[in-house]
Amino acid sequence: MPPGKPAGIIDVEGFRISDEWCPPGHEFSRPDGERANVFFAAEGSFTEERGGQRVHREAFQVLLRPPGLHAAQRANEQGARGIAIELSQERLAGVQAAAALFRSSLEVSESGACALARRLSREVGRAWPSKLRLEATILELLAHLATLDSIEPAWTHAVARAAEHAASASDVSRAVGVSASRIARYVRERHGCTVPVYVRRCRIAAAAEALVTSDLSIAQISTEFGFYDQSHFSKSFKSELGMTPRQYRLEFGAR
Repeated sequence: MPPGKPAGIIDVEGFRISDEWCPPGHEFSRPDGERANVFFAAEGSFTEERGGQRVHREAFQVLLRPPGLHAAQRANEQGARGIAIELSQERLAGVQAAAALFRSSLEVSESGACALARRLSREVGRAWPSKLRLEATILELLAHLATLDSIEPAWTHAVARAAEHAASASDVSRAVGVSASRIARYVRERHGCTVPVYVRRCRIAAAAEALVTSDLSIAQISTEFGFYDQSHFSKSFKSELGMTPRQYRLEFGAR
């Protein structure tokens, strides 16, 4: 099968489901950026490129993207199977009438959401998938995600901001005023990683933004976001985003 060509497309009552195998290093076919969509890898892992940033995504980490958000997903070393679910305008209106979903991006690694994604991938992969079961599972997944989003406490929105300048998990805990164990559970379920990894990603993301939007030198940005020195910053940055800070500024900075 040519890279980027969907293995199959199923239309189910306002949901368009595509099931695609993507070879290593190739991009998945992009969902229509003007439609709300759900995306996850059913096998393997991938890197998501959005807004000049690259983030590693594991299998069954569920991504919700609102209309108008454009992102690229590239399969990692072993290739990946990706499942995308696009919502028609009518279906989106019905979902949003019942739940506050697709108003912003959402990334979920919580066990219940992963289990529903697995169930959906098994049904999609059948020789004769049941449209009734597909619709029911998609709706159950959306309802589950709406429950997670609606019960998320206010302090969670401060975690990312604190992590941008934190040196450790305990720094985040002190800044937010919530126990380290509670923050660790939230980060694991919502972002699929440990707090130290999340802190590093947030610092790199904030540094990447500064590289593009400010005139600060790379050394100044390194110091601003708590890296030991410029060499440590460059190694961490390249490990996370696949290019050095200098390359990133040349690629995404103002022309």
